[in-house]
Amino acid sequence: MHKFKTQLSILLIIMISFTSCVSKKKFSRAEYDRLACVEREINLNEQKISLNKQIEFLKKQIRLLVDDTTGLYVQIRIFEEKVKEYDMMITSNLSEKEKLNLQLKKKNDDLRERERKIIELDSISKKQTVILKDVLGKINKAFVNFKKDELTVKMKDGRVYISMADKLLFPSGSAVLDERGQKAIGALAGVIQEQPTLDILIIGHTDSIPIKTNCMKDNWDLSVSRANSVVRILTEVYKINPLQIMAAGKSEYSPVATNETKEGRALNRRIEIVILPKLDELYNLIQKK
Repeated sequence: MHKFKTQLSILLIIMISFTSCVSKKKFSRAEYDRLACVEREINLNEQKISLNKQIEFLKKQIRLLVDDTTGLYVQIRIFEEKVKEYDMMITSNLSEKEKLNLQLKKKNDDLRERERKIIELDSISKKQTVILKDVLGKINKAFVNFKKDELTVKMKDGRVYISMADKLLFPSGSAVLDERGQKAIGALAGVIQEQPTLDILIIGHTDSIPIKTNCMKDNWDLSVSRANSVVRILTEVYKINPLQIMAAGKSEYSPVATNETKEGRALNRRIEIVILPKLDELYNLIQKK
């Protein structure tokens, strides 16, 4: 009997040691994945900051062009009045009139160039708006079989916003797309594939309830991992150009509803997909001398 108890104790020690090894391996793998997610989030946030700076720069340049054009109109009217006055002066003042005419010609040339640039900027902006409206219509058609409480689509400030509830895409606490979630992303991919001139931003959001599992350290991990899962489906399965896509996670810090109720938390757990025109064409035009 004593010998049996001894053998049983040894067997239990071996089983505990084996379980500990497996847990350490899982932990190391999870920590590696977490660090990779954090590094990718940092890189994407830097890209986002750079993109926002470009947007602000473009807006500022457009405002400056409009202000300069208004000022040129005023100066031209002043010079025109001066030319009329000097027309009535004696011939000895003719040289002054010629100087004013040269100045007036230069101002008119500058004005025409600025008007041309503004017209071109406006043309590009209108073209992009037409493309986005077309994309909006196609996305609404692609999502016709999904419920309103599963996803919403709207256009605001020259961008298309798609909000997908987590219940449509993922099991609770998971970053692995389920079958219905893959169908929703596939429907969107069919539209995006036709528009290589658009940028796509994938943002993961969570509610305020903390999460901690072997794979997810916290809500930051969960939001980034879910955004990355959508990106991988789009790039690896549907071959969307990776240069068009950016992914980010905002954890619980960008809610659309209160986290004090079950309904509000459900709205906050979402993937937000933002489709916007590339700014390269506008940026290059403004940079031209």
